[in-house]
Amino acid sequence: MRYMKYILLLILAISLTTGYGQKMSNSRSVKDKAAIEKQQQETLFKSLVRDMMDAYNEGRYLQVAQYYHDDAIVSGGTTFVEGRDALDQYWEDYFSIGGKWQLTINWERHYTDYVVQRGKSVILQRNGEKSEVEFFLHWRKVNGEWKISQDIYW
Repeated sequence: MRYMKYILLLILAISLTTGYGQKMSNSRSVKDKAAIEKQQQETLFKSLVRDMMDAYNEGRYLQVAQYYHDDAIVSGGTTFVEGRDALDQYWEDYFSIGGKWQLTINWERHYTDYVVQRGKSVILQRNGEKSEVEFFLHWRKVNGEWKISQDIYW
């Protein structure tokens, strides 16, 4: 029993001098850093979606268009919109519809240089009608800004 104590101390000394304990610590800090970065990304995208809804709900439709890249597309049903001028017009046309917009993200994946989301969009129009679609958004980061490059709905 007395020798067991010395053996354990010897094992501890060897592990510390070989860097084993440091490797475990580094591995844990890399995982912690990745978890923090993932949480920050998720928080950022929740904020982007919330800000986009707020802009719509406050009647700032042209500001919603600014969440899209200049070369983005919007496609669904018989609608196909491409490019800055068409995107601006597409969102300005919502002025006549108005109402309240609710976006719900059901699924989200983060990759190195893009993020994809799938969700549900519900607009309770000013005239009382309800417009409800599912969508897929593809966000990409260019010049440090995340913007939508594809908005597909059905």
